[in-house]
Amino acid sequence: IEASHDAEMRSTLADVEVTGSGESPLGETVDVNGHFRQVVDLVSESADQLFMAAEVNRLAVAVIEPIPFTIQLNQPNAFLAPDGTLDLQIDVEREKSFRGPVSVSLPFLPPWVDGAESVLIPGDQDSGLFRVRALPQAVPRDWSICAEAHAVPDQPADNDEASESPRSMTPSVSVVNPVRVASNLVTLSIRPSPVTGRLQASAVEQGIPVRVPCHLNFEGSLPEPLTAVLAGLPNRVTAREVQLSSEAIRNGAAEIEFDVIPEPTAPVGTFEGLQVHIYGEMDGMHMSWCADRSGEITVCRTGELFRDDSGRPLTRLQALRQQNHEPKEN
Repeated sequence: IEASHDAEMRSTLADVEVTGSGESPLGETVDVNGHFRQVVDLVSESADQLFMAAEVNRLAVAVIEPIPFTIQLNQPNAFLAPDGTLDLQIDVEREKSFRGPVSVSLPFLPPWVDGAESVLIPGDQDSGLFRVRALPQAVPRDWSICAEAHAVPDQPADNDEASESPRSMTPSVSVVNPVRVASNLVTLSIRPSPVTGRLQASAVEQGIPVRVPCHLNFEGSLPEPLTAVLAGLPNRVTAREVQLSSEAIRNGAAEIEFDVIPEPTAPVGTFEGLQVHIYGEMDGMHMSWCADRSGEITVCRTGELFRDDSGRPLTRLQALRQQNHEPKEN
């Protein structure tokens, strides 16, 4: 809903009717229509207890004084993948009379997509980035989203001189009129991840670095360069990030190795759920994908890790049998 600059300032209770078309469970295209309906809580308590309510079928609409800023949500030039992230850019256009900060939120995100509660765009900046994250359960399809913003009071410095300054005595626009404004609608596309991979299970000894292989596959057009990061490692175990070459990305596959560095006091045991994240940027916008989240690493005490001639980790029993030249178990 948008009012023109010469709209009359008044209010009304509008009878809203919605029409459209959709797909039925049987796959048929059907026309749908409906009217506005809202349950208003009159007397409520904690834990979602409702004692008295009223149902209304009219939408309250009011045209008020102009707000000294507008916001625009830029159409993303990339898609969001399940188990990935994407930056959305929001631009603020302020009138000369207002240079205060603006708080921006995304009130209606698709199912299984989340982000920060809000992003603050300072008064000396005209744009900000809002990072959204899709969980693995996110449904691939196109979704319409918008941004919502309101002015925020300037926060003076915490000292006597600042508190007595003329600026701190002047009320902010947001204090006088804390009205929320909406942006335009844009399409957020959720598509399958263009990056998949497999991290090889590995074993390390406390205090001894090791290289862990990982196979990656790429599909479609991707930004260059890309960075691979190994996440989910146990405490006091780190891994260096890996820069992916442009040639590997264009060829559609890459074999990389993570340098895993356990400290001498790293916890001993088998740790599952390691993740391989791929990060990149397109036109200054950050994006990421999860190539694998089924990695596994075993940390052994120093001197207790045995390997065969190919480097494969062995248990104590397997190492003893190999030493005695006994047949190995299948």
